[in-house]
Amino acid sequence: MFFHVYDDARIDPGSAFRLVVKVGPYVADEYGPVDMAEQQHDIWFDRNDQYSLAKFHDDLSTKTIWGPSQTLAVWVVDQETGSEWKLRRDEHVQQMIKDHWDERVAFLTVDVVKKGVCNDNASSAASRARCVSGVTNEHSVEPNDVEGCGDTCSTPPSHDEQPVAVVDWSILTIQENPKDDGTATQLVDEDQIYEARGGSATGAGGARAPPTVAEPLEPPLSPP
Repeated sequence: MFFHVYDDARIDPGSAFRLVVKVGPYVADEYGPVDMAEQQHDIWFDRNDQYSLAKFHDDLSTKTIWGPSQTLAVWVVDQETGSEWKLRRDEHVQQMIKDHWDERVAFLTVDVVKKGVCNDNASSAASRARCVSGVTNEHSVEPNDVEGCGDTCSTPPSHDEQPVAVVDWSILTIQENPKDDGTATQLVDEDQIYEARGGSATGAGGARAPPTVAEPLEPPLSPP
């Protein structure tokens, strides 16, 4: 038994891989503006071959049209979670095939976009309605470095975590809870207060030296 894909191509059933492709509505400029409704197509290929984005473009061009100034933006969709990631390079296609090797089916959404315009949408327009198929697939692992919108646009750099500021506890005053009745709260060291008043923390024999009393700037007023 063989799957007939085209008149001149056949695929061994044991190697067949299916793409369920959902194309969102768009305006094709092939022969002037043509409104294209939402579409869904099945594409079959041999999973043992090195399937590429260029081959996907060729396969989809046999099922729909888009203009010379347009190109395709392709996302892989997880049917269980609805999450998407964008296919930018051929290695991403190979990773997709590995992630769905046992199921032998993957779900894609496609937007037809204008060439040279950075399409940095977080998800596809076609993802508003998910692809429908009787074949289910397990949750697949998202490959690294698949976001972005092509060679002319770069992926936004990831923001490193801000370093945590170091707290100098020696210069902070910690106040206890005022509801703690009967608990003494020390705001400033007693020796520091004594030294601030002109005395020394320790004198001869370990006793505190008396504070130095500054002379008044003006004599005190005599009592009347």
